[in-house]
Amino acid sequence: MMSISLALVFVVHVIIVVESSKTKGNVVQDSETYTKSWVVEIDGGAEMANKIAAENGFNYMGELHIGSGRKFYHFQLTESEEKAMKTDSPFSAKTQHLLSEPRVGYVEQQILRPRVRKSYSVPTDPLFSTQWNVLNTGQFDGQFIGNDLNVEPAWIQGYSGCNVTVAVVDDGNNIEKLLVICTHCDNIVTLL
Repeated sequence: MMSISLALVFVVHVIIVVESSKTKGNVVQDSETYTKSWVVEIDGGAEMANKIAAENGFNYMGELHIGSGRKFYHFQLTESEEKAMKTDSPFSAKTQHLLSEPRVGYVEQQILRPRVRKSYSVPTDPLFSTQWNVLNTGQFDGQFIGNDLNVEPAWIQGYSGCNVTVAVVDDGNNIEKLLVICTHCDNIVTLL
């Protein structure tokens, strides 16, 4: 799961950079925080990418599936190479060395991008006040204040639920409740 997420981050970044850059490669600047990962476009397939990675002090981490028809690969510095490099260096020599390879078309060292959470704001949905199960302030007969999903503290911390999938599995044991009965109409006839 983590490798899929990491690959997705790389893929999105590569698409943006590749489409906006017309040069063979980008030499990194000193104002960013650089990772020990590179995105490399190689003509020759996975075996060639693995060979070029090994020859240049990288671990071959795999192909990045972008869907553009171009072949991009994820390289990561080996531990010995990482220790030999200065920790504050943007590793531009490594980038230039990779660019000197005849089968390499594009190289970019990955930049660490800090995640910034958005501040909390009250939802602007005109029907939000009727959604007592999300935030119960007593709007449902003035009873059960606070008996809700308790999502407001998460919203205040900046979590929005974006890219989250929720599934509800109903076992059908309590079909007498009004909210559930309409989903079991076919079963009611057989139960009576």
